[in-house]
Parts: sequence; structure tokens; C-alpha cells
Amino acid sequence: MPRRFVAIVIVVHGTLTALAFDVFSDAKVAQQRMHQLQLGYAVFLNDHDGKPPEDLSELYPDYVEQAVTFWHPGDADPPPETIDNAVPNAPNSARISFDWVLTKDYVMDDPFIADNTPENNAGQFVSFVTVDGVVETDPPNATPTPTRVALARAHLRRLGQAMLMYANDNHERLPDDLLRLWDSGLLQSPRSFWNPGDADPLPDDINNSEPNGKDSARVSFDFPAAGMGLDEIEPDTIVVIDNTSDNNDGYGVLVLTGDWKVTFVPDCVGDVSGDDRVGPGDLRTLLRNYGRRDSVTPSDGDTDADGDVDYRDLVNVLTNYGSSCTPGPSGNGGGVLPEP
Repeated sequence: MPRRFVAIVIVVHGTLTALAFDVFSDAKVAQQRMHQLQLGYAVFLNDHDGKPPEDLSELYPDYVEQAVTFWHPGDADPPPETIDNAVPNAPNSARISFDWVLTKDYVMDDPFIADNTPENNAGQFVSFVTVDGVVETDPPNATPTPTRVALARAHLRRLGQAMLMYANDNHERLPDDLLRLWDSGLLQSPRSFWNPGDADPLPDDINNSEPNGKDSARVSFDFPAAGMGLDEIEPDTIVVIDNTSDNNDGYGVLVLTGDWKVTFVPDCVGDVSGDDRVGPGDLRTLLRNYGRRDSVTPSDGDTDADGDVDYRDLVNVLTNYGSSCTPGPSGNGGGVLPEP
């Protein structure tokens, strides 16, 4: 290959990488701003006996102090200097960059606020924040953060909340099938039933409960506690669990337990490389990423899948250094690591 062509390829690749970094960086700022807007909206409701604002510009400046919070840094429109209207894409508008998509009869997995166009993100995707504060993208997994395992944790927590709401209306008993959470209207997004790391695609609908089935309430998760009464559930009861560790790149499974927390059960505690051994390579990778809090996965040294590489991960590697895995809770070895 001619040297000149190689140089051009390197330059183009570097340019594309820089552009992608800018898009993701801007999207992260925008996602944080959506959270701020959601918080301001919630405080407004609290101060007005649950009555929403007639015009979203009413949030400024008492509930959202800075006008720039309403703006996506990737938006071609200039940042607002003040907020005095709620006209889509208009100057100084509460809807200059984001659409407020909350409906009157909402549930926890409904979108709350979203990019008003993919062009905010170079035409690649739309970010949105749900009623319960989970950041998602359309298409799924379009940004490095939140990671797939972080989203799976959020989806499991949401399933747990919906189950408790169901039990409250059904004689303190959990549903006998995850499908009941959909049919009852407690959840309205198929994403709630899906681990984004699953090889099976995101369901278009939820209409069955076949394991790993298309559009199934059990596309990603099994439900061992189906039909149990709340008085039968112990803190360590497995309520919902990944149906395979492959959902998490083979590193382990996420479990919703009877204390209504999500825990990660690794196949091999301290194994960063995925070779069922804990050794020098695992320690090197962990130390290289130590202190990172963004976009980390078990393969980066996040051995407890809690979203960062910290002293707990270092302890996991050092405690098991030199060991090989034996069969354990998730199938190949390991143990339960508590949710932070």
C-alpha cells in the first residue's frame, strides 16, 4: 500500500475519531442538562400542588437558573440568552433543543424529555430521559454512557418497582408472569424487559413470555419468584435474573434480589480478561483504568460492574490473584457482589 494512501487513511480515521468524541461529549452534556430540567420540573410540581406549568418557560429562572440548560451544545441554533417562550426551535425558547414528551397519564418508563432532532447529535441518534430518570438513546447503545450493564441495572430496578406496585393492587403477591406488568399498563416500554447487552434485539412489543422469544417479556430475564407473596420473599431471594451471562459479555449475571437491590454475580471474581483465571494481565488492565468512572465495563477492570474502577475492584483482583475459577452462583464460578 502506498505510503501516501496510508497517511490519508490515518488522517481520515483520526478526524472521524475526533468528530465522534465531540458528538459523544456534547451528548453527555445534553443528557446532564435534561436531568437538570427534569429536576426543575419536579420541584415546580412540588411547589404548585402537582399542577404542571402552563408554559415550560415558567421554569426559568426560579427552577432552572441558567438559560443554557435548555440548550444542546450540538444544536446548530445559538444558545439562548434568556428563556421567554416555549416555541420549538425558537430563539430563547424552553424548547430550543429538547422536546418535552411527558403525557398526562404517564408511567415510569415513558420518555420525559428528548432531543428534538437527531441533528443535535450529528444525525446519529436521539437521547431521551425517562420519567424515572434513566438515560436512553434511539437507536439503543448509541453512546458509550450509560453502559449496557448500567442500563440493564436500571431496567431490573424498574421491573422491581413495577412488581411492588402490582403486588400492592393484588393481595401482596407478585405477578405470575412478567407479561402481567405489560398487560396491566405498569410498564409501557419494551426496553424495560431487555438487557442492552443481549444478542436478541430490542423488542418492538411485549406480547408473550417465551424465554428468549421475539417480543417476549422474558427476552433477557428469567423470573424465579413468579407468583410469590411478599411475605414469602427473603432478602436473598432471586426475584429476576439474567437468563445468560452472555448478556454481560460472559462476565456474569445481574440479579434482582428480595431486598429489591440489583447485584452482580460474576462468573469469576477478579477475572478481567475473561479467561477464567486471575493473574498479571488482569491486574495490569485494572491499574491502567484505575479511577475511571465513564464507559467502563468488566473488561476494563470494573469487576463488580458498578460503573467505575476503584478499590473494591482492586481488592477483588488481589484477593483472587493466582486462582482459577470453579463452578459458582452464575454458572462458572465467583460470588455475589453487593450493589453500591
